[in-house]
Amino acid sequence: MMSALTTYDHGIYLLGVYFDKTEDEQGNESYSAWHQSSDVTEADLRNVRPISFTPVLVDDAKKPVLWGTNKDGLLCQLGYFDENTVPETVAKKQTFLRHKQPLTVSELNLDKPYSLMFPPLNVIGQLAETHSSVKALNDSLKDIYSNKLKLKNKKPIEFTINKIKVSQLAEPYKGLDKPLTDEQNDYNAWYNKIIASEVTEIQGIITPVFHSLGVVFSSDLYVGAEISLIKVKPKQDNSGESEDVLATSFVTKPDPSDDKTVSS
Repeated sequence: MMSALTTYDHGIYLLGVYFDKTEDEQGNESYSAWHQSSDVTEADLRNVRPISFTPVLVDDAKKPVLWGTNKDGLLCQLGYFDENTVPETVAKKQTFLRHKQPLTVSELNLDKPYSLMFPPLNVIGQLAETHSSVKALNDSLKDIYSNKLKLKNKKPIEFTINKIKVSQLAEPYKGLDKPLTDEQNDYNAWYNKIIASEVTEIQGIITPVFHSLGVVFSSDLYVGAEISLIKVKPKQDNSGESEDVLATSFVTKPDPSDDKTVSS
């Protein structure tokens, strides 16, 4: 039960952090493998935050499991319908995802890597209309991840349950120019409780987080146009350039067939 967790070091969190990137002499990029380590307390890892309200699907050929995080990023078992085959008309009317009890370190194999997928909630919602079991959901999502997203080795990425120091968590948000969001206030409240509990370490699954930027144009006339993402330098360096070009791409027209990926 949720109330049984009187300390913060018994649960398993879904944690997000920006992974360090390195580049070799040939220009090949690689990232830190923190997600596959069981202990990163001595790593140069900082600004870690729990990820709230996120579904996590544990891939297993025989018995896949659906997890989900609560507002504090604590992983819980996630109920999917009633785990029995139900008529489609009933499935559409009921709440198809329910948080159950939080996962604890004693329930999981800390030495075993878990193959995980992180399907967006709206994708699960679409598939739920015709998939009334976690097994059926897992089979369809694995096909999408493996074939449509072209995953390496045709299988989901493996994650290990690892340990971080509380001191590696991000500092609380500060409202400077505008009020904090509900999500930021939730993090600050959780962080303060963690500090007050005097727990020094917590366990969780570390995942990479990224910034993303999407640009949509209103007319086909822009197809083929070149777009650059530019960062203005705080001060001019020896290159004489006042800007850094971070990325360049071209405007393309979406393929309508791509929208049908998860409709069946």
